[in-house]
Amino acid sequence: MRDLKGGCGPVTRLTVALAVAAGLCLPSMPPRAFAQQAPAAAAARPDGAAAQTLPSIRVRTGLHPTFGRIVFDWTGRVGYEVKVEGNALTIVFQEPVTIDVTDVPVRLGRYVAAAAVETGNGRTAAGFTVKADARIRHFYVGNRVVIDIYEPADAAARAAGREPIADIATLVGESPAPATPTPPTPAPAMPDGPVPPVQIQTAPGATPGGAGTSGTTPAAPAAPSPATPAPAGGLPGLLPGFQAGSGSTEASGVTIITTPADRGVVIDFDWGGNAPAAVVFEAYDAIWIAFDRPANVVTESLTGPSAGQIERVLVVDNPDRALVLRLDTRPGLRPHVRRDEGIWRVRLLEDAPLPNQPLTVAGGTTGGLVVDGSDGAAPLNVTDPVSGIHMILVPIRASSRGVVPARKFVPFELLETAQGVAIRPRPDTLPVASRRDGVEIGGGGGLPISAEALAPAALPPAPAAPVQEADTEAARLMTEMAIGGRDPFDFARWVRTPDLITETRQALQQAIVSVAPPLRTGPRLTLARFLLANGFAAEAAGVIETAIALEPGIADRVDVVALKGAAAYMQGHYDEAETAFNDPRFDQDPGYALWRAAVAAGRERHQQVGEYASGGVKVPADFPEALRVRMLVQIGQSALTSGRLEIGREILDNLSSMNLSPSDRAMTDYLSGLADKAAGNPEAAIQRWRAIADQGIDRKVSVLARLAQIQTEVETGAITASDGAAAIDKLRFDWRGDEIELHMLQLLGEMHEKAGNYHDALAAWKEAVTYYPDAPQSAALAKRMSDTFSWLFVDGGASKLAPLDALALFYDYRELTPVGERGDEMIRIMADKLAAVDLLDEASELLRHQVAFRLSGADKSRVGARLALIRLLDNDPAGARQALQDSVTADMTPALVEQRQRLEARALADLGEYPGAFAAIQGDDGAEARRLRAEFNWAQEKWGDAATAYRHVIEPVLNSPEARVDDVTAREALKTAVAAVLAGNDELRRELRQKLGQRMAGTTVAGAFRFVTDPIARPESADFRAALSQVGSYESFLAAYRQQVATQRLSTIN
Repeated sequence: MRDLKGGCGPVTRLTVALAVAAGLCLPSMPPRAFAQQAPAAAAARPDGAAAQTLPSIRVRTGLHPTFGRIVFDWTGRVGYEVKVEGNALTIVFQEPVTIDVTDVPVRLGRYVAAAAVETGNGRTAAGFTVKADARIRHFYVGNRVVIDIYEPADAAARAAGREPIADIATLVGESPAPATPTPPTPAPAMPDGPVPPVQIQTAPGATPGGAGTSGTTPAAPAAPSPATPAPAGGLPGLLPGFQAGSGSTEASGVTIITTPADRGVVIDFDWGGNAPAAVVFEAYDAIWIAFDRPANVVTESLTGPSAGQIERVLVVDNPDRALVLRLDTRPGLRPHVRRDEGIWRVRLLEDAPLPNQPLTVAGGTTGGLVVDGSDGAAPLNVTDPVSGIHMILVPIRASSRGVVPARKFVPFELLETAQGVAIRPRPDTLPVASRRDGVEIGGGGGLPISAEALAPAALPPAPAAPVQEADTEAARLMTEMAIGGRDPFDFARWVRTPDLITETRQALQQAIVSVAPPLRTGPRLTLARFLLANGFAAEAAGVIETAIALEPGIADRVDVVALKGAAAYMQGHYDEAETAFNDPRFDQDPGYALWRAAVAAGRERHQQVGEYASGGVKVPADFPEALRVRMLVQIGQSALTSGRLEIGREILDNLSSMNLSPSDRAMTDYLSGLADKAAGNPEAAIQRWRAIADQGIDRKVSVLARLAQIQTEVETGAITASDGAAAIDKLRFDWRGDEIELHMLQLLGEMHEKAGNYHDALAAWKEAVTYYPDAPQSAALAKRMSDTFSWLFVDGGASKLAPLDALALFYDYRELTPVGERGDEMIRIMADKLAAVDLLDEASELLRHQVAFRLSGADKSRVGARLALIRLLDNDPAGARQALQDSVTADMTPALVEQRQRLEARALADLGEYPGAFAAIQGDDGAEARRLRAEFNWAQEKWGDAATAYRHVIEPVLNSPEARVDDVTAREALKTAVAAVLAGNDELRRELRQKLGQRMAGTTVAGAFRFVTDPIARPESADFRAALSQVGSYESFLAAYRQQVATQRLSTIN
């Protein structure tokens, strides 16, 4: 095989096929030579081979952050050989099969430029054009053959131990195994690290193209040879996207054009006149570009022409099959986005402007936010392949509409974007939906916060070459190592003085690489024990994860589970430690009760601490001193906090017998104060803590002592809760950044709550769960916020607050509104309060969101009628009609239908549509319908009809001599009389005077009624006009509702 651009050596059919696929010419061979070889190749095969139907082998690919992967899904173990020469990678399998590799360059365009397959003489050769200095790693996974292709920088990073563990299990469904073949088809053994290029050994008599003597057993690989360097001016055999001058590629519906610009780069995505929605933003050390449409992209069309502005591009897999790109750029570049017809233009500039039209985050009044992107596409679920962070992206079709600035909330974070909406949810399952009025995030609010998944552990550094012989220290350690059956916490055996730690660690690492890969698990676990014994918990966790990744079968071994739990505890990852130590196999071992108690103390589960430590707290003397003190202090603090005085005193006795540092001695004094308080002597505890704070031996302990002192002084009444809150607020300047600040914020919120400062209490707790979302206490604290919010607005806790203060509190923390019926009840109560004090716009918005997003059935129709009434009272008849139309359901009762028809009639009348208004209440003879007809006729100055309609309204009082005339009836009687005079109906005027004259005497309109019903009254007189002014604008239908809303509650209308 030879360099495709010239050189010495034979040119095979596979070489020609790769060159043709890459669009290259072979100077030493006519372009039609490959076509001429095909018949000859067919003739050279055994009889019938050309027509034989061969089995098909599936080929899959995976694009990882630092390498591309090709997987051949063999159903049985088949031998294979690998050869890398120049830019040609060839894999020869010892079975004739059909393999389709046409998609490999499309999916792995960064690593593979062209692909071809040739079958002959009982073998199959798959050839790929790669970069001339690419590094290749190959191995078996079960029966599958895996080929990994690394770029030089990635290979160097791998050799330095910085590359993440390859997610083999995710790709092929099994754990990787060394490529040690099993008879009858052996294959080369897989090294434990990057594999240098190797030569293919051709069977005797075989041609370089693979035609020759058939066989199923490959020969052993020859010694490695360096890759052929690329000629100057470009890498041979690569797709156009790899060439330095290329700036455009067309891939599955989109053409990408990359153009360097002043202090940046411009990328055009041309979708051919039908551009999808887009989201573009900067987050997690990368710039993200996503569209709600799939497409295949050659990533070098972005990096190549960018003049170094774009360093790396990852095409991120996602369940929605959308095109999602992650760009690593030079520092300082920020995106700006614009759409011109079917082209999205993304400018990455140092001084990129903000979006032309920032999206408004007004949101939801019922426990979420609403971003006003009304033309949003369906949400995309994306996980960053580098950090492991999960995001929900909502592409927007309108140009240059992004979120500015970023916003943090209890259940999620809204990221700043140049285009579209990007959300980091906590937990990962967050309701997000594109609605007519925008993108709704959170739905009902009050979501719990869950811990985020940890990123994969890093591989340990791999040796540059196999180690033939270990040094003396490594050999000695090898004789002491025990793979299993030993106490995993034999710390005394591995504790070293500081001057020997580095030497021992290097010896243990040397011991690992001095044995064959299948035998390295035991030495790795020994290294993990050594690291734990000397306080390197994070490093120990990485070694354990590496051992499990390379041999998954050990993950459930008792000693491995115990080591994982210890490493997690020592790092403060208490949830992970709890999972490990809750293994039922530890139930009968009293030694693990100590670990369980310490983990429960870290999670502040004080009752569990008492249960686990009830049999005594004995930390083994051979545990590292720092670990012993930490476990004793945590368990003691938890036990004394929960009143378990006997456990606390036992721990204090243990601590007093130890040779403690001044800081640890101060912590012991702090615990003694807790013991004083638990024993019923808070005054002694306060004095002890005050002394600790004044001495200031250890700032952390001083802060803990001061917090305990403040809390106890408030509990004993020595100071008020407001004074305690002020003191804690000042103390915040002394300590920030860990679980102590979290405890401080929690306590600050409790002080504010006790003082009745609910807004400040929720603010402190919100800050705690925002800054420490993964802390064990945060989930309980988030629930406490929701419970407090519900108590305020459902159970009446906010009844003592002024309406405007209650409104401010509600809107500031509306994301805490619970889902379901309790949340609906909260909104009902708040709407009643707002309507009662005439805050009609605010009440209307609450009810609108409830109708649009939360309710269904009869409840939706009922609340829709309330919304319509609020809008009528606010002089918005068009909005009232819309509210009624949006809330029509099939579950309405007859009474509700009647009420909604009357409200619609009033809205139509206010819009001047009187025929429709009368039609809406046709056949309705209820009192409200009578009043509406009378008011409609009065408004149109149809005096005869108005007089008749108003008489119908007051008829029950008119014909009942004993009935009392209230103020409402009196005004309606006066309007009846005025309409009768204006219509010339003297008979009705006489009837009113005769039947109501004496009963009207005590009303506010008695004088006007007496004058109007007098036979001598004339419409043109001044007295008549004065009487008309008293009732001209009075409308009893809405007046009755307004009175009910103000005195009884809006929700009582239906």
